[in-house]
Amino acid sequence: MAVTETIELIWDFRGPEAQSFAQHHAKHLQEFMIAEKRAIPCGFRVIDENYALAYIQVPASDMLFYRDRLKPQRGNYV
Repeated sequence: MAVTETIELIWDFRGPEAQSFAQHHAKHLQEFMIAEKRAIPCGFRVIDENYALAYIQVPASDMLFYRDRLKPQRGNYV
């Protein structure tokens, strides 16, 4: 059985409103997934009071599709 690599595409938010911006961006990512009829994990994480991020976790084989449409700031292997 082949193991599928997963990449987390990330949008960083900094400042006192970081959490609300990340949460709002995650909502738009969920709307995109619904429109594309895809079941891809997405959400947001609060790192500290001035830093939060929104993310989606995509199969490495589909990364270019999501990267080109959603323009993340960075990505990491999960």
